[in-house]
Amino acid sequence: MSATGFANTEYATAWVVAFGGGLLAFAFWCLMTRGVRRGSLRWLLRLLPGAWMLVPAPVPGYEGQYAPAFIVALFEAVLQENGAPQTAFAVLAVASVVVLAGVAIVSLVRWRARRGDESETGSEGARAA
Repeated sequence: MSATGFANTEYATAWVVAFGGGLLAFAFWCLMTRGVRRGSLRWLLRLLPGAWMLVPAPVPGYEGQYAPAFIVALFEAVLQENGAPQTAFAVLAVASVVVLAGVAIVSLVRWRARRGDESETGSEGARAA
């Protein structure tokens, strides 16, 4: 097996491990947030860390290599003397906005559906009287 093939296998294995760890962390975090009463806040608290753990960001100095964005941001900002965390922070910001928008849209659709059901029930009750 060539060195390039071995490196690609290690790279793929690392992402499989990261994805599996992210799923386990998500399951654990779902258990931890089940007491949050507000549904949209509960899902926001569940999905943001998952997005942060799994969204890839390019690793500075390693062309074509990606790692979880929060790890790249942390490593580049804290541990590197002349680090470049800007790209990783930008990726994290975009992922956060996408999750926020998704939760907001789903919450709005659910709220509108619930509001529609309540008005239909209210109008039926008025007709019956």
